[in-house]
Amino acid sequence: MIVTENINIQTEIFKSKNNKYRYLLSKTWNDKKDKYMVITLYPSNSSILNEDMTTRIIFNELAKYEVGSIIYTNLYPSNDIKNISKEAFNENDNILVEQAKLCSKIIFAWGTLSETNRTVRSRTLEIIKLFENIKSDIYYLTDKKKEKMYHPLNPKIRNNWVLEKYTN
Repeated sequence: MIVTENINIQTEIFKSKNNKYRYLLSKTWNDKKDKYMVITLYPSNSSILNEDMTTRIIFNELAKYEVGSIIYTNLYPSNDIKNISKEAFNENDNILVEQAKLCSKIIFAWGTLSETNRTVRSRTLEIIKLFENIKSDIYYLTDKKKEKMYHPLNPKIRNNWVLEKYTN
């Protein structure tokens, strides 16, 4: 006997009118289940129809957690981090906070660049401060040793995520 399975995934993007900034990419397939937010460094080239490796890895890993929606966000709304307008940063921060309030879990997954890059370190501290009053559970992506935060593309954790509770 043949059994057919079917699921519809709604994909949504929040971006600037001029396409210079992308603030959010979301995928929802069951709005009755939990929504998780993942924060990486900056937007990829994923679009409504195309996915990059980071987006696909995040989706595959979080699908194991029985979530119904993933909100992909970033520290920066553009990969040109030195030329982002103050307005774009404000918009990005507002969207991060608004969406975080709707999520049951937030996952910091921007990797270790903040350990060596002062600009990125400063930005991560801004984001951490933004989330101080958010009631959602906050985790960071790591390995079994739990010593570092990793980006989803890191081969060390790519297929073996550990989500550790973030404590400031």
